[in-house]
Amino acid sequence: MRTRSILGTRIHDLDLALGARVTFVSDLHLDPAWPDKTDAFERIVGGMSGPEILIIPGDLFEFWLGRSQLRVDAWQRVPMLLEAASRRGVRSFVLHGNRDFQLGRAFERMSRAQVVRGGLLVRAEGRPRMVVMHGDELCTNDVAYQKSKRWLRSMPLKALMHTTPYSWARGLVARGRNASKTSQKSRDPESMLVSSAALDEVGARIDADLLFGHVHVAASGPLGSTTHRYFVLPEFEASRCGHARWVVGDEPRLVLEGGEVPWPGPLDLSA
Repeated sequence: MRTRSILGTRIHDLDLALGARVTFVSDLHLDPAWPDKTDAFERIVGGMSGPEILIIPGDLFEFWLGRSQLRVDAWQRVPMLLEAASRRGVRSFVLHGNRDFQLGRAFERMSRAQVVRGGLLVRAEGRPRMVVMHGDELCTNDVAYQKSKRWLRSMPLKALMHTTPYSWARGLVARGRNASKTSQKSRDPESMLVSSAALDEVGARIDADLLFGHVHVAASGPLGSTTHRYFVLPEFEASRCGHARWVVGDEPRLVLEGGEVPWPGPLDLSA
């Protein structure tokens, strides 16, 4: 894959055929403690076959601590679902989210999905068609979060998490979450919104639409001053199963409760 960088995120080219069928589902936050969500995800993936593409723009899991997590039987269900889909001809791509950026080669081997450390630029017939990102990089005014993101994804900390026993690592994650919740209470809520400046930068850098998740609210709107649009995937809930279907070359379609619905309007943005 060819790569470039936008807002500090590496963007990898993915060449698909015009007319290829793609399913997007984001922010599933899967956890064995909530089996109904995994059941709902299984219904979507189980209905895919042949030359279809599944792209998960981050936060497939509620948390991911490293390869030690795969040794816990309860956490093996999702990679096994993706592996079964692969045997039916489905290609799966899982982007790092802010909850599961430790996903790596061990997960790839078990799931036969490709873990993407960054975003994707889908191209067809030589033209850019869609930029896919998790979305946290678009919240550029949340300076505290962007600083902590660089530290949390540093090589020393990632190496530590990969070698820490699962039970210990889960305790560290719980304490880190509590600290994050405390920090959020003292921050300006507007700073945690997607910024219009970030959307402008994506639009200026790549001649394509943009699709992302992270903010948990379905939305669509103009991508800066371009003729392109952005599309925001909702958080995946067992009751609504929000996702999107896309035939490359057309506009993505939002799916809720099994049926296509119109995309809601634009997000609230910070400057």
